[in-house]
Amino acid sequence: MIEKFLEDHRSSWRMERMISLSKLELENDKKNPIYIYINKNYPVKTPKVLKSSKSIIQKSKLEEFRRFYLDYEDYYSPELIPFLVHNFEELERQLIESDLKYVKHVLVMILENYNPDNFRIIIDEVSKNRITFSLNQETWFQIELYFNAAYLIGETGLIMQHRDKLLKTLPRIDVSEYQQKDVLQNIIRLIAPITTEDEGIIYNFCIKRTDDMLALSSHTLAEVAIHFKLHLLNPVLLMLIENQKIQIFEKEEVLRAFGSLSKGENDYNALKRIVKLRKYDSSLKDIANAALITNYQDRNAIIWRFNELQKRLRPFDMDFRYNGARPVSEFEREMDRPEFPKCFYGIINDLIYNNMLNLLTFSFSIRNDKLKVRYSNYLQQIVYNYFKTFINTKVLADLKKTVSQFPEVSQTYSFNFHIDELIKDFSSQSKKQEPFITAVHSLNHILKKIYLPVNSNAELREIILNVVNTDIKNLIENEGFYKLAGEVNEKKVGEVTIQKTLKIALEKALMDRGLRKSDIFREVESYDGLKYDYLKYKVSLTL
Repeated sequence: MIEKFLEDHRSSWRMERMISLSKLELENDKKNPIYIYINKNYPVKTPKVLKSSKSIIQKSKLEEFRRFYLDYEDYYSPELIPFLVHNFEELERQLIESDLKYVKHVLVMILENYNPDNFRIIIDEVSKNRITFSLNQETWFQIELYFNAAYLIGETGLIMQHRDKLLKTLPRIDVSEYQQKDVLQNIIRLIAPITTEDEGIIYNFCIKRTDDMLALSSHTLAEVAIHFKLHLLNPVLLMLIENQKIQIFEKEEVLRAFGSLSKGENDYNALKRIVKLRKYDSSLKDIANAALITNYQDRNAIIWRFNELQKRLRPFDMDFRYNGARPVSEFEREMDRPEFPKCFYGIINDLIYNNMLNLLTFSFSIRNDKLKVRYSNYLQQIVYNYFKTFINTKVLADLKKTVSQFPEVSQTYSFNFHIDELIKDFSSQSKKQEPFITAVHSLNHILKKIYLPVNSNAELREIILNVVNTDIKNLIENEGFYKLAGEVNEKKVGEVTIQKTLKIALEKALMDRGLRKSDIFREVESYDGLKYDYLKYKVSLTL
């Protein structure tokens, strides 16, 4: 009866495997009628190796490969094609025409028999570390190897002949799999472009599944959906998020794919529902919220995320030293490589803009506590990363104003480095070349924008002190000016010469900081009779 069933369904090629598995299973029960029947009608035969018409130069891999050859046309060894694909780089130069002919015969037999709609996978058990499942066809489970083999031996026509089958297989093909990445990418390019009709084929195949194939392949389905921008698969992705057989880290990948592809009111409402309902894990809420910001710039989502950035503050002792190895907490990983705020980057939005400035102020306010300094640095890094994507004079002015308005100046110094970096980025921005007449017409407008504004006297004082402590100090200590100053006592150089040199150095350093040309006078006497070494004035201030 089983033999007739296999013949009727064009599956006679499975006979040998079923016989060998049955005999192995009944080895300890040789009186079993089934064992007696199999042993009588199917005696063990040693497969014969097909002899090549050409002498073998290198025998190791090629001989091992040819051991999988069978004399029976309707049978094949399940290990043949996987071995070929995994060792093709070494086998390619050794294969002769008879080898390629045999491989093609096996591929034709398998791909013609392959039916994606009839392939079934059932997940039996899901635990924290493993998933057990059963399937109705082992060869079909790794069918992508057979498409790979067809490509490797140059049988691209065979792939195009079964293109619809390959389309239905895409949801469970790992397009980023390292070892076969190049081959898979070439096969994908071969069947491209993916048309609207093709999307419909994939969607109908996925939505009609009643087994656990998509649950087991949720990671690869998410990658395929993003790779091909298959918006039509969003209902399928949303369905997988509700599937209890999928582990949380896989649901996160599926939701990221759904979020990146989301558009329209239905997807918007689905994301809001995930954020709102308690049944969803907090990590899923974070991902859904990020998608609402990135794709919809949802006001409530933006406010919630900024509130979370303040609520997630935790004390952290940067000076504490641990003995031995220890796991790194999620909090520490986020501090080192911020992921939570990435959805804000690149979005020019007034609400995000103003909240970033408020977040900067909040970062200053917590720096008086040593255990909160690390989190303050994290928040300041977020502010810097956001504004550097569209740096301009307004951004610099608003940031410097936010810094200057904080009452405790000592708690704002940490952000000066970021401001310096932003100034460098702004200065190095290459301007688009314009016709000469356009440059003449916009000259005054350009000149106004290339100078950085100073918001207060305190800020001006901070700039000058910074110049003295860096540029002037470097001139004296590292560039040999101290030798010139020492010669004053020996009366080789006059004090006037030294003052003039320092005046030039100070003026240059101030202009390098973005200030307009300033007048600096030496030995100026004030109304109260005091004399100053230097007096600086005519600095452009924007209050």
